[in-house]
Amino acid sequence: MTEKTVRQAGWRFTGLSRWFFTHLSKLVIAASAWTAATWGVAAENSTYWVMSTREISLSAVKPGVYQTVTVLRADEEGALDEAKLEGLVDAILATKRVVIYLPGNRSDFASGHCEGWALYKLLSEVQGAPPIVFALWSWPADRVTFGQRSDIWIKACRADAEAFILADWLRTLRSDVRVLLVTYSLSARAALGALHLLGGGQVAERQLENTISQPSPQIAALLVAPAVDAHALAPGGAFELAIARAHKVALTVHPGDTLLRLYPLLYGLRGPQALGFVGPICLRPEDAEKVDIIPMQGWAGRGHGWQNYFSTVPVRSQLEAMATH
Repeated sequence: MTEKTVRQAGWRFTGLSRWFFTHLSKLVIAASAWTAATWGVAAENSTYWVMSTREISLSAVKPGVYQTVTVLRADEEGALDEAKLEGLVDAILATKRVVIYLPGNRSDFASGHCEGWALYKLLSEVQGAPPIVFALWSWPADRVTFGQRSDIWIKACRADAEAFILADWLRTLRSDVRVLLVTYSLSARAALGALHLLGGGQVAERQLENTISQPSPQIAALLVAPAVDAHALAPGGAFELAIARAHKVALTVHPGDTLLRLYPLLYGLRGPQALGFVGPICLRPEDAEKVDIIPMQGWAGRGHGWQNYFSTVPVRSQLEAMATH
């Protein structure tokens, strides 16, 4: 990967970051080689891509802006090079399935790539699984302020914009394509927002046109440690149309997550609980039938870290089942 490619993806080089990225790439490659030696050869024709919205400003978010997304493709060792959106779409149409991973808040380009690559290797090496296209949705989730609450709200607003970009692109895919959205923490807001928009709803005063008459792909979602309001999927909630538009939704619930326990403080002293802390509240009966709850108590410890969840058997088993069947 060249410095030009990395800058286009939204990561600026300094002397220290260049050293860090070089050694981080070696670590990813070494880990990939160990995984391949341990679990076998990756499924033939599986591919890994990056879709970066890091250079898209909030003011530029409008219909068709997905065409300006920076697209990268990885080789067998995880090194990235420039690619085109058309190439990604062709790969998706060839396999008719795509897994899109959205990293959580404060995830920079490098950490998002490491997380995405780890999940890609896990899925591509499932014995007997069909080839998949895996796409990392790299969004500007880096920390921007020192204050905890202000930083999260800034990223929540950005996640609403990401929902529009994602939904606008997803509806261009054929109806025979199977899409799995995998989210971590705050990025659940973007995935649920995209589903809500595709169902004809509105997010942050943005709305897609002709969503009802236009055929779109079959979409499922795996929400890991979702940091959104527990009532957001209920009638009148921010994303009330999301589940109706989805084929299936699975989400983790962990009452021991110390960070999600503090979620109500985002609104003051008496805010709503987090979806990943108490589960969905007041779902419609038809929506409840589409939702699978993944209990995490006894598995994820008390932390909110990526490893706390994605290294566990329940999450990995659910991910493999939803991505490969």
